[in-house]
Amino acid sequence: MRGEDFLEKFGLIDEKFIEEAEEKKTKKNIRIPIFIAACFVLVLLVAALPFFEKDDLPAVEHMADDTDLPEITYTPSPVYEGIPYSELDISDTGLDPELEDANGIMMADIAPFYEEYILDAVAVVEGRVKDVRIKHYDFATDYDKFREGGKTIYRWDTVIYEIEVEKIYKGELGINTMIIEDTILFDQMFYLKEGHRYVIPVIQTTGDVGHGMWQGNVIEGSAKRESIYHSIHPYIPPIELTEDGYYLFCDRWTTLASSENAYRVTMDVPFGAENSYFNDKMMLIDSVNFEKLLEEILNKYN
Repeated sequence: MRGEDFLEKFGLIDEKFIEEAEEKKTKKNIRIPIFIAACFVLVLLVAALPFFEKDDLPAVEHMADDTDLPEITYTPSPVYEGIPYSELDISDTGLDPELEDANGIMMADIAPFYEEYILDAVAVVEGRVKDVRIKHYDFATDYDKFREGGKTIYRWDTVIYEIEVEKIYKGELGINTMIIEDTILFDQMFYLKEGHRYVIPVIQTTGDVGHGMWQGNVIEGSAKRESIYHSIHPYIPPIELTEDGYYLFCDRWTTLASSENAYRVTMDVPFGAENSYFNDKMMLIDSVNFEKLLEEILNKYN
């Protein structure tokens, strides 16, 4: 849908304001012809003055000064601060119970997201989440900084998403189902929800789970990842589709956010952690403009 449809669908047009403006405009349109007609009569009377004796002049009533009347101009009806999130056609499916209790990374020095990161994506897919689960890893390495010949035990959790692929914007995967394995996160707004639809840029890795975060060689258990794919930057809210074809995204996607067809969304219901950085940074755009702008992004960072 285009910009005009946003205003109609989400009630952003103040109909009463428009009716009042049209009523004032109509009144003005009536008053102007009357004023012109009166001026025409006055001109005729002045032109006829030489043919009248002074005492025979007809009385001319004093006409009101129209210059003091306020000018009526049309002003576009006001648009509210944002489209309420509660009015979007998004399933109210809750977060997986396992993820509700998963704190994941509580403190981290995370670089901000920039849309040019999509350059590193091996694929950009659109699809519906069929399953969400936690993957538990238990393994030990032969490294121990306290004693020679010791070992260090690791317990690592990831979140697994099974995605039913509906569309591929980038990449040649040749698959109908994609398994994405991401880090356990600290804010629920970053997780994908079962049954919801998303656009996900993914990156490919050959490293083990937690690669670079532990030392030594694995001597017990396994650190081999279940999937080689993970989200390119899982620390921002994902691009989500509404059931009626709009795309919800955060304004770190600057090309999308700068479009005149993108509208700010007001989070009037709980959305992730309280006072989350992204609560006032979510936007909505229609499918036609989304696909056009995403193609522009992909061409720019190809």
